[in-house]
Amino acid sequence: MDRAAAGDTAPVLASATAAAAGPVAAGPPVKTLGSPQLRVPAPQATLQVPRHSSLPNDGQAATRTSEQPGDLELLENGVPSPSNRSSTCSEIVRIEQMASDQESPAATKLGKYIGRIRKHGRSFVVDPSENFHYRWLSVISAAVLYNVLVIVGRSVFWELQNAMPVAWYVFDYTCDGIYLFDMALHARTGYLEQGLLVRNTRKLIIRYVQSLHFKLDLISLIPTDLSYLFLGVECSVRVPCSVIVRLNRLFRAYRMQEFSDRTEARTNFPYAFRIAKLIFLILVIIHWNACLYFAVSYAIGFGTDNWVYKNISLPVYSTLRHQYIYSFYWSTLTLTTIGEVPIPEKDAEYVFVVIDFLVGVLIFATIVGNVGSMISNMNAARADFQHRMDSVKQYMEFRKVSKELENRVIKWFDYLWTNKQSLDEDKITSMLPDKLKAEDRNPRPPRHLEESEALPGLRAGTARPASTETKTSSFQPWRLHMPQG
Repeated sequence: MDRAAAGDTAPVLASATAAAAGPVAAGPPVKTLGSPQLRVPAPQATLQVPRHSSLPNDGQAATRTSEQPGDLELLENGVPSPSNRSSTCSEIVRIEQMASDQESPAATKLGKYIGRIRKHGRSFVVDPSENFHYRWLSVISAAVLYNVLVIVGRSVFWELQNAMPVAWYVFDYTCDGIYLFDMALHARTGYLEQGLLVRNTRKLIIRYVQSLHFKLDLISLIPTDLSYLFLGVECSVRVPCSVIVRLNRLFRAYRMQEFSDRTEARTNFPYAFRIAKLIFLILVIIHWNACLYFAVSYAIGFGTDNWVYKNISLPVYSTLRHQYIYSFYWSTLTLTTIGEVPIPEKDAEYVFVVIDFLVGVLIFATIVGNVGSMISNMNAARADFQHRMDSVKQYMEFRKVSKELENRVIKWFDYLWTNKQSLDEDKITSMLPDKLKAEDRNPRPPRHLEESEALPGLRAGTARPASTETKTSSFQPWRLHMPQG
């Protein structure tokens, strides 16, 4: 009975399934489940990717025509079906991947490099305490020094300007490029605020724009070279030459002072550096004054009297070497107030010499005073030690000590000075914090505490803080202070 019912039902189910499925293309053999009359087609693993022309356009439902059998509708109630959406996305990803694979390796590396520059360039900040900033100060100082020495010399001594004009212009515009790059770095140079380095680039740029340094930097980069179009670039027996329009580059001289201050703080010989800086400043002043003397001689007339420079029509006085050496010699004698130079004969010459004498007295009095102060400071430690030694000698003489004890005391002072153990560590390191004080006193691990038998089991972590309480003591080298055993 049941089998008969099942047999009657099987054709109905088969016909219903066929009607629902519609026309089915020929495929692999079907599987038989249960009764031979019930046959279900095996699933086919065929994925048909829809064409781009079959995608919906402007929100309208787009379907395949009946002339393309086997295709499914792309829209279900006006929305792409999930299967079709995933197929379309997979096709797009595959196309983009193929395009990226076809890119050359060089282009890929260049893109990564540019991206890295953009990423770090936005947050790039110069730490003024790092070596990079100090080295850059040396570069910009060299450019400023070139302008300080060469511009005025080329403006006055035309032979110097005409010696290598192309090279001079290359150097000039190289320095201008350094100036421009220095502005970019200066705008991103951090500063300390409540002990922390400010790295907000917007805040740094605003602070730089509102500072005096920004105004000086702008003045130093004014394109005064455009006046070459009217003045020309040739300089033949004409003072001053057109290169004098570049004097505005000297407004960047404050960077040299900053480099000098940082060098003085870094060097182990600050007094020697200060003396060298003063000597250099003297030479620069003499150089500028020599150029002014030659320019005044040109304005009055070469060879018109004994005070001005000799007649350049004579071969011996026409060379650049003789012109500069004689001008430098005259400037040195005048600024040092030695005065062994020809006496002025005209009013303009008298005015120039009087101004030179006044400037020389003021400048060199200041310089000589600074040199004397530095020499005194260099000998301050020796003078203080000698004063203490003299006081001890007077005390021993007052107490009528024996000659043998007096010799021992003198040897002791000599030992302290020879081994540089006369310094007061507490006084010198009083401004340092405890951690820096410990590292300064004991730059190496305090093994003398770890290996001490009086402190067994002392660890390195405990020995470092304990070393701050230790003090260096000096004893007579020929005495035994702690017997062994």
